[in-house]
Amino acid sequence: MLLACVKPTGISSFDVVKIIRTHVQDKVGHSGTLDPMASGLMILGVGKGTKELTSLIGLDKNYETTIDFSLLTDTRDASFREQEERFEVITSNPSLMKEDKRASLQEGKENLFSRNTPLMKGGEGGSLQEEKESLFSRNTPLMKGGEGGSLQETKTIPSYYLPFNPSLTQKARTLRNNPTPAEKKLRYSFLASHPSKFLRQKPIDNYIVDFYAHQEQLIIEVDGDTHRSDEEICYDQERTKKLESYGFTVIRFTNTEIFEQFEAVCAQIDETLEHKKRHQKKICSENPLTPPSKGGCGSHLLHQGEIYLKKEGKLIPAPSLDQISKLLDSLLFKEDKEVLLPLPTFSAKKQNGKRLYKAARKGNAEIQEKPMKIYHYEILDYQFPLLKLRLEVGSGTYIRSIGYWLGQQLGLGGALIQLERTSTGKLQLSNIGTEHFAKGNIKGQERTIYFKEVAREEILDL
Repeated sequence: MLLACVKPTGISSFDVVKIIRTHVQDKVGHSGTLDPMASGLMILGVGKGTKELTSLIGLDKNYETTIDFSLLTDTRDASFREQEERFEVITSNPSLMKEDKRASLQEGKENLFSRNTPLMKGGEGGSLQEEKESLFSRNTPLMKGGEGGSLQETKTIPSYYLPFNPSLTQKARTLRNNPTPAEKKLRYSFLASHPSKFLRQKPIDNYIVDFYAHQEQLIIEVDGDTHRSDEEICYDQERTKKLESYGFTVIRFTNTEIFEQFEAVCAQIDETLEHKKRHQKKICSENPLTPPSKGGCGSHLLHQGEIYLKKEGKLIPAPSLDQISKLLDSLLFKEDKEVLLPLPTFSAKKQNGKRLYKAARKGNAEIQEKPMKIYHYEILDYQFPLLKLRLEVGSGTYIRSIGYWLGQQLGLGGALIQLERTSTGKLQLSNIGTEHFAKGNIKGQERTIYFKEVAREEILDL
């Protein structure tokens, strides 16, 4: 028997095997591992099905990943062991301004995107300017004070950089790992296989929205029983009004609507998306801009503005989509030629008969290069310093290597903060569903593994 399983983040591939083995009370093997921070599709063999796994090991795979160019770690992802370096992202180049005439944010010591925005200072002879806009508003001005403190120029945060409260990041991650039953149903039964790409538990402003389609600027909120009180209703109305002020369309559904009127819910989402797309096409026809990435007119992606990353005392400009696309193009598998990319030292690959991660823990692992195959890529979203990609790769290709290599070529960091395997061979993650599941206790926390029995012909081109 072969099982297609959904591995959640935060546990190892062996933990998945352990939970399923306890559930089926039989021997279990796998056709390929995923890192603990990664999620997505794993194929397991149960009982005699373990003998079929050898034919599945070399299959091509698809992934979706988010690379953070402001982060550099020893593991090449967010689950660093000892070394982590985070670089500051700022929105203007101070070297382009005269020292006595530029405004500063606490003399340049505060990150523009930090939660507590200090009052801005005028230039030579300038007085303190009253902070008129919250940092989390859509267009936060970065002022240059002239002589006498007069306003010479106003810069705004580019619209593609969504303002958010950094303190919500960990909470958002926890919510992604612990979705409600209604959120699971909506995701696995509809959104996961939808042509529009939805992010889950996305921090925006001081909120965490349940589902967010960036290209269509659509937010879907799933309201539980706690949203019935007058206080909660008032809060939801204010929250919706604030999100709509950024240009988003917000639609809300209750748990009851999702479980009892699911077809109507799906129809409303499709109708809203279709309306958004018609509106977007009209805008694109009036303002034609063609980005190197796929989908939409992408005007919000083309204007990079003056965003910089501060690394080792130097200000490095945010790379354009064209720069990133050219680098990714150079990695593509052409004329049967693989590309050599640096292996993550924290990996299960063997060096002199020993696992690399064992040597890395002792601090004596050597960086090796390995031939890898990248067949296709698609840029799903770019909000510097974050780049979201969809990748189709050959077996044995490390996505962490791609992120790290990109960052090195651009003179930036390059660590994965999200990775999901969406397919192996012909089998899609979205086909698994939530009907069958197994539960197990991993390090004191109950984890759920969704699975589905599959046949070889569902995975292989026979």
